[in-house]
Amino acid sequence: MRVKSLVAMWACFASVGCHYDWPLEGDASTQGGGGASGSTCEGIFFCHDFDDGSIDPPWDRSYIDDGASVLLEPIADAAPATAPYALSTSTEATSEYAYIARNFRTSGTLPPTLTTPISRGTLSFAVRADQLDPAAPACLAGIVFDDDGDNRHSVRLLFGSTAAKLEEVIDGTSTNLPLASGLELGKWSVVTLAVEVGGRIVVEIDGEKVLDAAAAPTWQASDSIRIVLGINFVEGTAVGSSSFFFDDARFQVM
Repeated sequence: MRVKSLVAMWACFASVGCHYDWPLEGDASTQGGGGASGSTCEGIFFCHDFDDGSIDPPWDRSYIDDGASVLLEPIADAAPATAPYALSTSTEATSEYAYIARNFRTSGTLPPTLTTPISRGTLSFAVRADQLDPAAPACLAGIVFDDDGDNRHSVRLLFGSTAAKLEEVIDGTSTNLPLASGLELGKWSVVTLAVEVGGRIVVEIDGEKVLDAAAAPTWQASDSIRIVLGINFVEGTAVGSSSFFFDDARFQVM
């Protein structure tokens, strides 16, 4: 038997032969969304569609290298992206990063804040690749557990014209896991990245699972979480530009 609702989860755990199918979206959250409007954000821990014309807040800040840019630009409705705005990030061959980040703490002052340590995080977003550097894949998204502690663990997604992979990083040491497919140039896609302590790391693109791997056993529940969206860095030596649009960012915790 496989179940998907949180109501049924506890009954499943008490049953023999029942496997609880963790949902990639719609996990239980501790608080409401942050920085977006509309029914699509109901029940989401953190949700931002950029249509309020703001980046920070609800994000903590933007990080922009020389020659790079982080902007809000007008877009037309093109599912899964929604008008009127999306986040535009770009880097040149001489620049390395253009991204936004958000920290979640139990002691945070910018809502939403964590109420307890979490053991599962799911980050989803719409993305469109307009330029992919052929030599240097770009890290577009990441989830960090124990961000300011001694057991820092993270997962991050990298996409280039010839490579797509996930990096699991534990105290500075990376393990590379290839994705079954990457991003199609000029096309909006929905990417979902989920990691669970004692469980799995799962990546989906447009509902198709492109990675399902066991998380390292050293992951621990944390109340110091960080998410990153945009061009966090480019790997290797860039020979051209990288450019991506982002919309409808959501982060769920459990």
